[in-house]
Amino acid sequence: MDMLVKRAPLAYTLGMMIALILASLIPAQSDGLWAGEVPETAATYRVNFPNDPADYYAGILVDDAWVKPGTTLPTGVKRVEIVFDTPWEPREHLFLLINKVTLDYETPALRKKRLHEGWDSAGYVFVEVTENGKQVRRPVLKQELDLAQRARAMASAVETQWTPKDGAPPPAAPAEAVAGETRPGFLSLWGGHLLLGGAGLLVLAAVLKLMILRD
Repeated sequence: MDMLVKRAPLAYTLGMMIALILASLIPAQSDGLWAGEVPETAATYRVNFPNDPADYYAGILVDDAWVKPGTTLPTGVKRVEIVFDTPWEPREHLFLLINKVTLDYETPALRKKRLHEGWDSAGYVFVEVTENGKQVRRPVLKQELDLAQRARAMASAVETQWTPKDGAPPPAAPAEAVAGETRPGFLSLWGGHLLLGGAGLLVLAAVLKLMILRD
């Protein structure tokens, strides 16, 4: 059977493969803006530690339950779990007494603005992907997205080169080859697929390298 019959476009196939890989790198949430450990419904706070002038932002777990907006924080020597709200730069949780840190409540509007700015500063862009039949936004490193787009462009070029202009498969070869007629070589038949496969491997290798460096 001719390899051009009933075959999905190479650019589409490669694009879908890369999109699935990139989407799988991000934890599932209703919106990628909150693609971290702290859910959208939790309260967040500006956290300041003794002898550290930097501002940190985090959600608070008390007895394994998220502190929600409007909830009164415990006082005194209550032990809590601090979960940092910087999904583009994951940090280890901290377990400490709540009276050892200074906490200032962050409104939902300020949190949303901070997350937008944080993702952008870290080099992420938001793309829409389909999950469970729904369109959702996911943050993806712009560098990884650029690699995926270049790979799709290469695949599209290969597809154009190896597909007849009228979209129809080439005519079938006669039952008996004419004496002296040369048959298509291996590269002429499979060169496009080899080039596409090589491009895909290069892109996947670059994505994996970025993941390792980011960790």
